[in-house]
Amino acid sequence: MWLRPDPMRKARPLGGGRAPAGSGPRASARERLASREPCLRQGFDGRFRGRPLPPSSLGGGSPRFEPPSPARGALALLLALAACASSGEGSRNPERVATRRQPPLTVSPGPAPAASSAPLPRLLPAASSFPAPPPAPARDPLALARGDGQPHDAALARGDRALDEGDAAAAEKAYREASKAAPRDPAPLVGLARAALARADVAPDWNSAPRHPAAAEAERLLKRALELDASFGRAHLELGRVHLIRGRGPEALASMREAKRLGAPEAETAGALGLALFVTGQRAEAPAELARAASLEPNVASRHRNLGTVLLALGRSRDALPAFETAVRLEPDDARGVSNLAATHLALGNADAAVPLLERAITLDPRKAAFHANLSFARLQKGDVEGAIAAAKKGVELDASFASAWLNLGTALARKKQFAEARKAFERARALDPSDPRPKANLDELRQAEQEAKRPRQP
Repeated sequence: MWLRPDPMRKARPLGGGRAPAGSGPRASARERLASREPCLRQGFDGRFRGRPLPPSSLGGGSPRFEPPSPARGALALLLALAACASSGEGSRNPERVATRRQPPLTVSPGPAPAASSAPLPRLLPAASSFPAPPPAPARDPLALARGDGQPHDAALARGDRALDEGDAAAAEKAYREASKAAPRDPAPLVGLARAALARADVAPDWNSAPRHPAAAEAERLLKRALELDASFGRAHLELGRVHLIRGRGPEALASMREAKRLGAPEAETAGALGLALFVTGQRAEAPAELARAASLEPNVASRHRNLGTVLLALGRSRDALPAFETAVRLEPDDARGVSNLAATHLALGNADAAVPLLERAITLDPRKAAFHANLSFARLQKGDVEGAIAAAKKGVELDASFASAWLNLGTALARKKQFAEARKAFERARALDPSDPRPKANLDELRQAEQEAKRPRQP
């Protein structure tokens, strides 16, 4: 499942598992619902006349990754992790991180708690090689057909195949046939819930469809399934996802915990539970669940991306680095993953490593405004002001509503003492999001810089 901060954004399916989900021309409905990746944004404060400040805590109170508040007397430089959707990036479009075959969550942190000292499982493969993907299991752990020869099991299998082939209408027809043949079996109802969400193309994002009829219908079907069999773990798992779609964090967490207790597919449940813990504010427990999911499926890149996203949001950048490195090794041509790795290097103050990674991300996907804005930030840290201006201008050209790019452009222009142009950029960022304190802080410092520039120099 994934929880998307901006319900107006559409997302593209991304994959993992035995075959990259959603990567081909006929992505399955289950993969489209299961493999989209939530996004993360992180901000950095910086000074246009000195070294940038290190990343501080993430802000809270909003269903998105907030940048830190600007340091007093410092121009705020935003690093926005590249957005994953196929359309242009707006100022509220954060970077997504996914689980395999479940809709991953776009998580929304509050203030970052103190970093946990608990060790994480070692997830990074050896530099020379990583193990070949494990053989495909005999039965898909998310399949509803049991292969037990019951009369309605063939209809369940047809429904599973139809979802895999992206035909939600055919899946719904098959699951209805199974439900009619076995009205006391909860599995067809779970299938119907999945098909309802797929057919309506409900974005599996945090609070993305609190009143959508398809989400309400899916919840009704899943509750009926649990009335038939309260021990059916898959129904609890799917109900937890629907609660997340409808913005009900505590209810989602309770369903995920029950799914875990009942032995629902382990990697899926651990991944979903970890993200549910994170979005409901129980962040200390989230990394262990996500690390568990990654250790169970070490060759699924999205597991490592989710783990890295949460660790980075918690301020544990050094722990996040090997998770993102593993994800990039597994999917080296995934522009989003390359950008996440670059962002982690920037969080650690390593612009030298970040710049070539961001340039590669842009080569892989040149239309992402956030990639260019991030590159502007990274170049500025290396002292390449001209390169920073060029990258930020490209970002606002691709998406004029992307406030982060305007902030980075203004900061770079201020470094060159092009104060009038810098002011225009900061004013544009403020107009895009009047509630954001960073443009005002930048404008305040800009006035100070202008006053200092007018003072006669002492001989």
